[in-house]
Order: sequence, then C-alpha cells, then structure tokens
Amino acid sequence: MFRGFTQRAPLATRVYRFYILEALELFEQQDQDLDRLLMDDHLAAAENRLIQKLQLAVRGPKRNGLFALWLFLRACEGVLPPDPLSGRAHRRRLESLERRLSSLSLQPSLRQALTGSMKALSEGTVEATVTALKLLVVPVREAIGDQASDAITLAARTAKGTLQQRETVGS
Repeated sequence: MFRGFTQRAPLATRVYRFYILEALELFEQQDQDLDRLLMDDHLAAAENRLIQKLQLAVRGPKRNGLFALWLFLRACEGVLPPDPLSGRAHRRRLESLERRLSSLSLQPSLRQALTGSMKALSEGTVEATVTALKLLVVPVREAIGDQASDAITLAARTAKGTLQQRETVGS
C-alpha cells in the first residue's frame, strides 16, 4: 500500500508542475495585456501629475479643484480612441461628473471654467475634448497653480496628438 503511494507521487508532481506552468503562462499573458492597456491610456501622464499634486495638497478648494480636474480628465479619456465610450455611456458619465462636481467647494473661476468645458465635452468628439481641455488651462493656472495647468496642457497636447494620428490614419 505504501509502495503504490510512492509510485503515484511522481505523476501527481508532474500534474502539479503542469498546472503551475500553465498558471505562470496565464500571468505572463495578463501582464502583457495590462501593459497594452496602460499604453492605450493616453492621458495617464497628465493624470499621474494631478494625482501627485493631489497627494501633496492640503484640504480645501485647491485640493477639491485638483480632484475635479482628475475626474474631468477621466471623462475626457472616455472619448479618446482606441476604445471610446458609446454616446449613451458618455452622457451618463458626464451626468455623474456634473453631480459630483456640484458637491465640491471650488473656486468660482474654476467652477465656471469646468462648466464651460463640460458643455464642450458633451459633444463627445475628440475635437471637442481638445477644446474642453484648452478652455481649462488659464483658469487652472490662476486657481490652482502652474503644475496643474501644465498637466492640463499636457492632456490637451496628447488629445490633439491622438486627433492628428487618427486623421493621418484616415487619409
């Protein structure tokens, strides 16, 4: 009886090794998929800059403004290729963004700029996204500071580059 157990053990070990190797291959594939997703995230650099600034900010209107800008960038991301949201999903995202922004205490100039940019973004096109981001640059510089404004400028340039890349592929 003990002897049969020892003869089966190598087979069990081989089966476990097979499953472990299969799991490792699956993890490698998931890592590659994640890398591809991160490369497709066009506004990630601007978002990272805002998040770093948000981590250092103290409570108050500036921190709320940074949070609002980060939420706005996430809404802009939904319009950009390669996987833009459907029109209905984009409208829902803008509605929830509008509800969320209404509860934040923001500086009046920033609130007004975000309202105007939301109207531009409601068109749901890449061109409108570029316009919406450009509308925010100066008010953000005045309300929050240069670093946040530079992040928004970077996002606008990235969105414009996406637009130009799409136009060259289309021609």
